Amino acid sequence: MELVLVTTITAIMLSLASPYLGRFISNQRLVAAARTVQLEAMYARAMAISEQQATVLCPSSSAQFCDNSSDWHTGWIVFQDKNADRERQPGEALIRVSSALEGVKATSSRFRRRIRFLPNGTAVGTAMSISICALTATGTAQKLVIANSGRIRQERSSGNTAMIQCEV
Repeated sequence: MELVLVTTITAIMLSLASPYLGRFISNQRLVAAARTVQLEAMYARAMAISEQQATVLCPSSSAQFCDNSSDWHTGWIVFQDKNADRERQPGEALIRVSSALEGVKATSSRFRRRIRFLPNGTAVGTAMSISICALTATGTAQKLVIANSGRIRQERSSGNTAMIQCEV
C-alpha cells in the first residue's frame, strides 16, 4: 500500500514539473547559444586588435567559406581578411570554426551577414544584430548587438514584452 501511495505521489509531482523542466531546458539552450555567439564575436574583435589585421566573423555551414545567408545557427567561421573583401580566400588564415547551434535559430539582417572588425577594434558599416530564438515557443529570445564602435552587448526579451523578432 505504501509503495502504491509513493508511486502515485511521485507520478503526480513529475506530471506537474515536466512542462517547467522543458521550458527550463529550452531557455538554457537559448542563453548558452547567445553567450557562445557573443564570445565568438568578442574573440574575433580581440584577434583583429592583437594581430593588427582585419578579421571577419560570418555564417558558414561549410566550415571553409562564408554562406550567402543570414542564418548563424548553421555554424560560422572567423578569418583574417587580408584583401578587405569580406570573403575568405584560400590564402587567408582560418582562425576559428564553430559548428551548428542546437535547439535555437539565430539570424541577422539579410543586409548584414558578416561582422568585420578592424585592427583598432571597430566594426565596419552600420550597427548589426543577431536574433537568437528558441525553436520551441517559450516566448523568450535574445539579441546580440554589435555597434560600429565594436561594442558587443546582449538584449533579452521575454513574455509580453518581447521585442525581438523571431520567425521559428
